[in-house]
Amino acid sequence: MGNRKSILEMDAKEARTFLIKPTSYVPFAMPEYFNFTKIIENAKKCFKGINDVHAIGGKKMENLGNINHTMFMNKDGNYDWRPITIVHPLAYIGLAYFITEESAWQIIKERFKEFRKNPRIKCISLPVESTGKNNDREETILNWWENLEQATIRFSLNYQYCIKTDITNCYGSIYTHSIAWAIDGKKEAKKKNSKDFGAKLDKRVREVQYGQTNGILQGGQVYNLVAEIVMGYADMVLSERLNSILSSKEKEDYQIIRYRDDYRIFSNSREIAEKIVKTLAEVLAELNMHFNQKKTSDSSNVIKTAIKPDKLFWTSEKGNIRVKDSDGTYTYQLNLQKHLWLIKRLADKYPNSGSLTVALSDFYKRIKNEGLSHSQIPQLISILTDLIINSPKSIPNEVLILGEIFNKLNDNEISEYIDLIMKKVSRKANTEYSEIWLQRLSIMINYKYVYKGKLAKKVTSNSIKVWNSDWCKEDINFNEDCLIDYEKKDRVNSIIPENSILLFDNTY
Repeated sequence: MGNRKSILEMDAKEARTFLIKPTSYVPFAMPEYFNFTKIIENAKKCFKGINDVHAIGGKKMENLGNINHTMFMNKDGNYDWRPITIVHPLAYIGLAYFITEESAWQIIKERFKEFRKNPRIKCISLPVESTGKNNDREETILNWWENLEQATIRFSLNYQYCIKTDITNCYGSIYTHSIAWAIDGKKEAKKKNSKDFGAKLDKRVREVQYGQTNGILQGGQVYNLVAEIVMGYADMVLSERLNSILSSKEKEDYQIIRYRDDYRIFSNSREIAEKIVKTLAEVLAELNMHFNQKKTSDSSNVIKTAIKPDKLFWTSEKGNIRVKDSDGTYTYQLNLQKHLWLIKRLADKYPNSGSLTVALSDFYKRIKNEGLSHSQIPQLISILTDLIINSPKSIPNEVLILGEIFNKLNDNEISEYIDLIMKKVSRKANTEYSEIWLQRLSIMINYKYVYKGKLAKKVTSNSIKVWNSDWCKEDINFNEDCLIDYEKKDRVNSIIPENSILLFDNTY
């Protein structure tokens, strides 16, 4: 599309610049005093005149199991935690440099041409960079909307049947040796002491994760690209299998769209669609991956499958919040508490969903424009605390709302509320990401709390080391002390910058 550029449209230099951007390195929202730009700049200085991370390491990275920093994010509001890794900056850049060497990048691009030969199997999840006014994250969402949701609606004209499925714990299931299979070919990769690029990339990936072969890190766009290499290989193998088992007529009656580990399989025949799903399951099993049975569904109502259930639910419910008047303006039918309670209903049914983030953004805009009375505050904070506990992925938006509410309170009141919120949140396991954002509200009144996570501790003490750099040579002067902009931290107030949290000028 005109406002975004796929990574495969980039030359090696452009791809390298994109992969090591701070927003590619840490692609989720953090408080404004975290300075990943400076961290990346300091790491790049260590590579001056060097392209190989091995020239930086005095010890082997794979001998140390704690060079990276990993947080756990909750996916379902209960017990489904997924590790999110902020990779050691030197290790991350080293991997990005290795992938974007001219010869290596050409191999990758040529291999993706093979993966994408079958026009009936379309991948829409390759990393993209914005070329317009939107940021990369916004363009990634728009890419999904245009090429999955809207494409599915269009396909309802052509196909009578759709099966939706995805992979259980995709990144955690990837067998690293399959990276070499994907690039070099399985037979070639299985040769002992292979020196082909795929085998080398497999080794580089393992070096960053303590030599482990089971799973790859969820750690920025470099790892998204590595995952797409493996998933692209699965697309190619699936295409080859389907060409051998489907008749000429059947080959003309299907379309597959894949967004990362999310598949939609279209056909006019239930039998063909089920045959494809069975074949796909076999291909994935050979790569140590399996379908998520809870998220596998089929439907003869193709157009209904286009929209995610959370979006369908919220589209129907939000009509109760406000109505459009004859002059084009909107009048709210629900007060703030009932509005937020409706959002909680959405969160209870679909925790951590995209629709929840949109709903919270709209609520924030409402209280910012409309204001609120002091009597409403206790109830709003209680509901927001429940949202923080059960949908922590949306905490930047939840804290944005809390900041606007706290702007109406004095320091003593804020301290009391933060104390209550922290006590509730601390009862949950793996709350580091929530802790980081709640800390953003507490430091403006010097609220004292014993934080558990390294990143939150780093905000209060620069002596804390987030990454283990013991593997680096003594003359490699990587300094992580610039991670926190302490001057900016000391100036924070309840008004949180919106630009790193809210997406789009309008709701798509």
